[in-house]
Amino acid sequence: MTGFKRIMLAIGSAASLAVATSVTSVSAAPGDYGKTHVYEIEFSYNCNNPSLCGAFLGGAWGWIALNGTRAGGTGDAEVTFCAHTVGGGGPGSAGAQHMSADVVWVNTGTLLLLFMEGSATPVFVAPSKPGHYSYEDVPFFGMPKAPGVAIQLQVVLIPTSA
Repeated sequence: MTGFKRIMLAIGSAASLAVATSVTSVSAAPGDYGKTHVYEIEFSYNCNNPSLCGAFLGGAWGWIALNGTRAGGTGDAEVTFCAHTVGGGGPGSAGAQHMSADVVWVNTGTLLLLFMEGSATPVFVAPSKPGHYSYEDVPFFGMPKAPGVAIQLQVVLIPTSA
């Protein structure tokens, strides 16, 4: 997979998560953030470069809480996104929306892969190592900085988790 395809998969994950859950109308998980709360992920994705981002033009901003063990489990996500069209896309093809989603996740040792229940394709990918990541310094994207693209990702491992 080329660097461009990897970055598009990673930055498009939030939009894919939003579209998948808005189509299936998944309800939010109960807020069980006790002893099984393992990770929190916050992200901000913005793309104003139509030649790079195509269908992902716009942005997505969200918070994901992961429960279970450090190997995997379930979680819930809150995402707000705003789509933009180039050259018009018809009524209702742009604008802001919010969604809540249930996810199933697994830790590969280097990445956190989030799936919609029953799906074999991850809808969101993040490093499993806690830290702040930006588009300029995320090594697993394998692509240099491009104009009109800004990505920030915060991965927090909860210290008291299992």
